[in-house]
Amino acid sequence: MIRVSWGEGALSRQEADRALACVSENVRDVVARIVNEEAARAGISVALLMGRSRTRPYAHARMRAMGRAYEETMMSLPEVGRYFDNRAHTSVLHAVQWYRAQVKS
Repeated sequence: MIRVSWGEGALSRQEADRALACVSENVRDVVARIVNEEAARAGISVALLMGRSRTRPYAHARMRAMGRAYEETMMSLPEVGRYFDNRAHTSVLHAVQWYRAQVKS
């Protein structure tokens, strides 16, 4: 049994699950917004950004989106990878490192 306290009362398991589902939904909305912004910034479609192409403009837009998704949400590397067409967590790690280097320069 999971007991979550909020103020004076405790949440039931169903109430906690509903609250977590809302948070998860909001995270997916944030990532969708990031993907749309990065696709527009690169002048490409969302399908190309989410695709498997290694062409530089598409790959860079995808890495920016993955880096931002990791930085702006509480998602883990595997969670970000699952959102981006089931990419490995190491691919997301590379994207995050690349994104951080781009932001610094």
